[in-house]
Amino acid sequence: MVRMPKQLFLTACTALAISAALIGCAGSGSSAPAIIGFAILDNSNDDITKISDFSGSNWDKYGSGGSGTHQFSNLGNIVQDSLGRYYIADAGNDRIVRMNDLNGAGWVSYGVTGSGVGQFQNPFGLCIDSQDRIYISETNNSRVVRINDITGAGWVAFGTNGSGINQFGSPRAVYVDSTFRIYVADESNNRIARFDNMTGLNWTTFGTAGSGTNQFDGVCSITQGPDGKFYSADYNNSRIVRFNDMTGAGWSTYSTGLSDPNKVRLDKQNRIYICDYTLDQVVRIDNMSGSNRTTYGSTGNGVNQLNGPSDILIRY
Repeated sequence: MVRMPKQLFLTACTALAISAALIGCAGSGSSAPAIIGFAILDNSNDDITKISDFSGSNWDKYGSGGSGTHQFSNLGNIVQDSLGRYYIADAGNDRIVRMNDLNGAGWVSYGVTGSGVGQFQNPFGLCIDSQDRIYISETNNSRVVRINDITGAGWVAFGTNGSGINQFGSPRAVYVDSTFRIYVADESNNRIARFDNMTGLNWTTFGTAGSGTNQFDGVCSITQGPDGKFYSADYNNSRIVRFNDMTGAGWSTYSTGLSDPNKVRLDKQNRIYICDYTLDQVVRIDNMSGSNRTTYGSTGNGVNQLNGPSDILIRY
């Protein structure tokens, strides 16, 4: 399922870590350094909200709507590499953007519209492994792409459209663990796919359609916490889920006060951050019981306001 701009989404509904964790893919590490701030991708406002804490201290934003330099459309995911550079999935513009800082210094982009080499169609999911290789999941091309750097060197693509082996239906997010195994939130197929490398070796899947245990309805996020467990956003079931491994052992859910969660991140203390697309807020909880629940954001485009948050980067 391709996420449309929020205004259209709501109309349709009415009618119907420079560390491993900071990189945004491998949330490991036993230490818990101080958080210096957050960067929130504000999908429908086409900008990046920057705050120091959940009270909104030092609020600022960067970017505007469009297809030029310092402009975005339908923002997807945000991650960092080992040098601290920021990578953003600019899905509506069918490109990946890299910046040296959150003010746009060193802006460079890669990708044009299409289905060939160097081309994307709605590249929403983004991850960087410990070798700084970039992984992109494209919802419209139903594939995962890996490149060595922002020039596109080492391009390799995997996957076709479908519901079988080595196939995806709107792959919404991609995550790479410390052993370079690749996990994909296969949204329209309501499952998580895992494979060992970009050839699809040892393909396995977890999940079926539904609202019960080990079931998803529009799974659109996958990541691993410092605790080694996996966390996903189960969009249409208005919940997040946690499970131990690809068997679904240890399945648990959290849904209190959630509407349409579309991204889950964890900090080094294993606290959980949930981007709720429709409620225009980010929720933070200490654990799956919802302890110390706090929120940031309200609807709008002004100070401390959001409009369809799609990802949050925890900055150390």
